[in-house]
Amino acid sequence: MHAVVTHVTIQEGRADDAVALLDQVIIPAAESAHGFVSGVWSHSLEGKGVGVIVFETEDDARKFAAESQAAPVPDDSPVQIDAVGVNTVARTA
Repeated sequence: MHAVVTHVTIQEGRADDAVALLDQVIIPAAESAHGFVSGVWSHSLEGKGVGVIVFETEDDARKFAAESQAAPVPDDSPVQIDAVGVNTVARTA
């Protein structure tokens, strides 16, 4: 398995908007992607967020990462994408 790991910065005071974006856009897109296994999204009180989306294969993860990065980000988005990478999943528990 492979994971798409995304680091974001959430605009101050817009954590609720960021969660709404997850619920309405990000999670449905991830769940409908080929090879989706699971996903976890978290954020700190300091406005930093991390998403880890697990896929069955490296190809599935790379395709999702590329499509995500190519998607336009609206000017009024509550999050800024800081980094996106594809990692091998060593273990799960």
